[in-house]
Amino acid sequence: TREKVPRTAAFAVVVFSRILDGITIVAFFLIGLFAFMPVGGFDSLGAPAAPGSHADILGKIFLAGVAGAVLFGLVSVACVVLIARQDLALRLVDALLRYFPERFSAAGRHAVEKFIGGLGILRDPGKLFGVFLFNFVPWGLELFTYYFGARVFGLGLTIRESALVMGMTNLAMILPSGPGGVGLFEGGDITVMALLGVQKATAFAYIVMVHAIILLPINVWGAWFLWREGISFSDALNAGGVEKDKK
Repeated sequence: TREKVPRTAAFAVVVFSRILDGITIVAFFLIGLFAFMPVGGFDSLGAPAAPGSHADILGKIFLAGVAGAVLFGLVSVACVVLIARQDLALRLVDALLRYFPERFSAAGRHAVEKFIGGLGILRDPGKLFGVFLFNFVPWGLELFTYYFGARVFGLGLTIRESALVMGMTNLAMILPSGPGGVGLFEGGDITVMALLGVQKATAFAYIVMVHAIILLPINVWGAWFLWREGISFSDALNAGGVEKDKK
């Protein structure tokens, strides 16, 4: 709102960014997961397995990857449909909002129009492809955080194993969680580390260190930007309920 960007358009950009992140995470996750397929092959994933066994853990991790791929795939298709059939989407919105008072229906339609406008990059395949490729850069840097962090603990994870750990910890955060994904992030790591034969205590200490390395620079940088712009934490937290989208 400080830069006069409509909230719904900004929200669309955030949604699109999270979709790209999700697709990138799933890609890294599958690269790592395929390293374990020779252990039992795809056929073994559907076979009965004792709880906590290697095959049981591998099956659960595989299902998490499939669920993530399906989720981000469906959301991606929905966004493309919104752009390709904007007229149809708006007609459906009008049909749904006709039962509401006029001021609410007008505001709702305006919000949807701004949201679709925020997805405008989907109309340019060249830019979309460039953004998609560039998205691998920050996630690639995070991958090396996992890789070299494992070296600190003497775990000796390979790049592909580190990719699997990174993918699982981030896919776990699809579920509702607290700030920074604390809890689910660590749980995802411990699950994969069990597959790698790492003790729970060591896996927990390792992922807490990695999580801190990831979160600390982002939060410090964010706090610096707030200070530079003269925005207090209370202002940032309360901004969502103060202003409305403007035409």
